[in-house]
Amino acid sequence: MSLFEPLAASSMESYQRAYPSLVKLQILAELEGIMPHFFRDEADTGSRDEWLQNTLDFWEQRLSLTQPSLMGREPLLAVRRTLFQMLGMEPEVAASWVAFSKAARLAAQTGTAQSAIMQAERCVADGQFLCRSVCRRVWGLGSDARWAGLGL
Repeated sequence: MSLFEPLAASSMESYQRAYPSLVKLQILAELEGIMPHFFRDEADTGSRDEWLQNTLDFWEQRLSLTQPSLMGREPLLAVRRTLFQMLGMEPEVAASWVAFSKAARLAAQTGTAQSAIMQAERCVADGQFLCRSVCRRVWGLGSDARWAGLGL
């Protein structure tokens, strides 16, 4: 309830002022949507996996509709990383770090981007190979010389 008053007040003034409240609402909606996954019966793995994939696809669509800024996406990605860690979904944790790295790079925060890539590497067994291939797609880097500065 405490979120509705600031949202109503800020929506009358500007989009920029209302946006942080909208991000908080999105976080709450995602938390509400993932909670049933914590209480699903382990015996029903097939429908659980399908339900989880549908949820992840929906989240990806929602993320694509957010501002492509570090400040706009960081809170969402941080909550998702925490949830994925709680569920033992390490590839999704790594993908979240890569998405955060992309937002940091677009914000010209290369140190933050490099740190996020290193975090992604820790999440997967063959992290360096995975992160290089994912980052090449995400960042459009083709030359190995460009990777030398990233320390990968």
